Amino acid sequence: MALGAWRKQCGARTRFYAGREAVSLVFQDSLAAILRSSDKGGGMFGWSLWTPFAAALGPIAVELALPAAALARGGLTAAVALAALAGITATHALLSWHFAGPARGAFLWPISHALNAWAILRSGLRAWRAQGIVWRGTFYPRAG
Repeated sequence: MALGAWRKQCGARTRFYAGREAVSLVFQDSLAAILRSSDKGGGMFGWSLWTPFAAALGPIAVELALPAAALARGGLTAAVALAALAGITATHALLSWHFAGPARGAFLWPISHALNAWAILRSGLRAWRAQGIVWRGTFYPRAG
């Protein structure tokens, strides 16, 4: 964004380009790489034992457990839960379509949320246990 602003200041013309198939980005190439990368964020939980549990399981409770409980209850509550789950899935489907991603990703979002919760919990508990984080092979102890 800064590059675009700088070019415009210099008199260059700018264009908007949605390069769906022309541009791709791989954030991480494996689950192990994702877990290693998330380890550096473990210290953001304040070195607490319980905060990583809340950070990992809170979103799971709101997006999966509450709708599942509402579905089990039946009636109007189940209809509202079904609408919420359908809305979440439709949002994922729209994003998959817009970014030319595979359609199956729209239906696998609960699995990705569970994997994300696992990574958050793992990084927080590792930081709490070690009282520091490991980033790029170097251990950084808790300050103060």
